[in-house]
Amino acid sequence: PRRNVEAVPGSFSDPVNFEFGGIRYSIVGFRSRDRAICTRLVELAGPGRPLATHGCAGQRLRRELADDPVRTASGGAAEHVFQAGFARADVTRLALVSPRYPNRVVLSEPWSPGPGRAKPIRFFFVLIDPPPDAPRNFPLRTRLRLEGRLTTGETVEAVP
Repeated sequence: PRRNVEAVPGSFSDPVNFEFGGIRYSIVGFRSRDRAICTRLVELAGPGRPLATHGCAGQRLRRELADDPVRTASGGAAEHVFQAGFARADVTRLALVSPRYPNRVVLSEPWSPGPGRAKPIRFFFVLIDPPPDAPRNFPLRTRLRLEGRLTTGETVEAVP
């Protein structure tokens, strides 16, 4: 079913702004009206048609993060290949395992998209700049390996 990605007022994270491959991006996290936790990536300045995309995780995200500290949620390809996801607040760093191409991993500060005493979470985006001759669907979800570091020093792998 299609998600209602209309944001709940007051649920937005602070924006995370960065540049990769000569393109400026901004990402925010938010809670949608159907209670999903979402991110929206917007290309601020780049070649061609600007990219605006979103990714959402279901209402069970918090329970899933209790078992697996880093969860991927969506991915795609435009100017760059990208992967989005969520992490617990105790994840302090994310990196690609054995990267083959230039990449950028962006991890937000902890933020609480829900009402009340919900535990803070983080969102992340991974952008990869594969060469023009790379396969069109490179390396979406199944081949992309991410590793996170927790505040305890333990390392964990992202779960799709």
